[in-house]
Amino acid sequence: MLWGFGLVVLTLSVLFARHRTLRLLRRVRVLLVVLVLLFAFFTPGEALLPFLGRAGPTIEGLDMALVHGGRLLVVVMLVSILLEKTDERTLVSGLMVLARPLGLVGLSSERLAVRLLLAFGYVESPPPGGWRALMTESSDRAELDSL
Repeated sequence: MLWGFGLVVLTLSVLFARHRTLRLLRRVRVLLVVLVLLFAFFTPGEALLPFLGRAGPTIEGLDMALVHGGRLLVVVMLVSILLEKTDERTLVSGLMVLARPLGLVGLSSERLAVRLLLAFGYVESPPPGGWRALMTESSDRAELDSL
């Protein structure tokens, strides 16, 4: 069922948000590789390559890696469609409505919505020079302060 849903989401994301989908998938590629490696090599089960012994991947691990990797890809593609088809005002109001029950435990839905919007904005347009620019001291602090 996941693969069928993933195929539908893939088709929709290619039709409606091709460039955004490719950009977001490029940004999560390291996370996807780490996810696959961790599940494939550290899940107990029957060895896929018996001559490697315990150092090799397992069949169960590869199965779990494919399932979780597929889930990550589906979520990223759904987010790309959402960001492509929803303007900022609608996105913030929707986040505030969905986060309103968190007010029962003392969390502000407005602050959460704005923080998520800022995170989406950062994902969309990272600083010049990428994440490495955030790690170095820069004489042009105004550019980084706007982030």
